[in-house]
This record gives sequence, C-alpha cells and structure tokens, in this order.
Amino acid sequence: MRNKTKTVGTAIVAVATAGILVATATNALATPGNCAVTFPSANYVSSLCTTGTGHHRVHMILDSSNPEAGRTAVMGDWASVGQYSTARYPSWNIVTYWTEVSNT
Repeated sequence: MRNKTKTVGTAIVAVATAGILVATATNALATPGNCAVTFPSANYVSSLCTTGTGHHRVHMILDSSNPEAGRTAVMGDWASVGQYSTARYPSWNIVTYWTEVSNT
C-alpha cells in the first residue's frame, strides 16, 4: 500500500511541475499587446505596449509636400513592454503609423 501512495504522490508532483513549466513558457513567449500610438509633442510619435513580454517599436510612413522628396519611413528604437518607443519626424504629412511587436 505504501508503494501505491508513493507512486501516486510522485505522479501528482510530476503533473504539477509540468503544468508550472508550461505556464511559465507561455508567459515568456507572450507577444506584446494593448499597444497604443500617441503624439506626445510636436514632431514626436511614441508607442507603448502594456501587456505581454518582448519588445515593440513605433513606425510611420510620411509624405512630403515636395513631390521630389517622396515618402520616407521613420521608426523608433525597440523598447520593452511598459516603456515607450519614440521617434522624431519632420513636419511632413503622416500617411500611416503602427506598432511592430516581437516576443523576443
């Protein structure tokens, strides 16, 4: 009887440990989420992600009023979740903006 109890106890510990490892691995690979792009001051754009793990950065496509200059891309540095990725841009027309995310 003692061997059955010990075997069941060992199995329960093994299953619990596996569950903890899976839960930890899932969190470690959670893509950043709840991201927002803001314009904190003139000629600056920022992104902030508040959930998940990993990194994010803000991107913009700008269009000059000068046809010869065309369009240009601007991006911020990679930032951890909870920190801002900020980029400075010239006074051009904003075509689009978004947040790039990475779970690394």
